Amino acid sequence: MDRFLCIQAFVQVAECQSFVNAARQLGVTPSVITSRVKQLETFVETPLFHRSTRSVTLSDAGTSFFQECAELVNKIDSVTDRMRLAKSTPSGMLRMQVLPGFAIGHLGRAIKDFSNEYPDINIDITVSDQLSNPVDAGYDVAFQIFRPGAESLIVRPLFTVRRLFCASPQYLEKAGAPREPAELPQHSLARRPLRLRLQCASLGGRNHRRHLGQPTRGVLAQTVQHLRCCG
Repeated sequence: MDRFLCIQAFVQVAECQSFVNAARQLGVTPSVITSRVKQLETFVETPLFHRSTRSVTLSDAGTSFFQECAELVNKIDSVTDRMRLAKSTPSGMLRMQVLPGFAIGHLGRAIKDFSNEYPDINIDITVSDQLSNPVDAGYDVAFQIFRPGAESLIVRPLFTVRRLFCASPQYLEKAGAPREPAELPQHSLARRPLRLRLQCASLGGRNHRRHLGQPTRGVLAQTVQHLRCCG
């Protein structure tokens, strides 16, 4: 027995004073309403209605329970209506971790468009290149360029990132141009700890697939202009 459906049928019959009209209001057949009311009466072991061919009225037991049952049904209807409204109109806090390069180059317009579409959502943004598990760190969304460490995370690719290593002619004349990715950690890089797994780099017209490992902390050299990502 579904207690809520039985109580709902009981309340609807009491309000309509008719099994037929109650069935019409709830979108079911009169026999369904009759069955649900009978199940409830069997469960509480007392008649809830006085039935005749012309009318349906509450019994003493039905009268004593009706108000509480009506309040219960109204409360559940109110809660479910709010749940449906919340689904159609999202609200609350969205916590995001964003890489500095993405925040500078792409985030502003995206946040503006998102806020216009979902004005009831507040956004808490942490700009950091720290590698972390978004679930453990308490983030709902994390924009990263590395594969997630947890298999439970849902991944959505946004765009391809191309990494460019740029140096001035003066620096190359002094330090020499690297010929392959493995030589990069030997150079002064304008990037604090260089955490990258170089999947494909082109140096001197040749393609290299090489894992660089964890280079030592680079020193900001005045002759190196920048290390930038562009998508």
